[in-house]
Amino acid sequence: MRDASAPAEEQGTRGPHDDFYCQKYQVWYRLDDCVYRGLNRTYAGCVDCAQGKMNIRAAGRSAERRAGANPAGLRLLDPLS
Repeated sequence: MRDASAPAEEQGTRGPHDDFYCQKYQVWYRLDDCVYRGLNRTYAGCVDCAQGKMNIRAAGRSAERRAGANPAGLRLLDPLS
């Protein structure tokens, strides 16, 4: 049973390589995934995410490297959809 008094970060499942907690979807995953999704528009829910934009800005030059390496084989969104 979920403890409502525990912070959301403590309630989610965190894998051994997860280093980022997404406030919008309340899940743990890799920061590289967030940056990739934000820069390459792979998921509509992540396109205009303020937290994702901060992650991209914080990643700086490494964001370019992260954007080119599709970490999970994510499918790109059709820009016309």
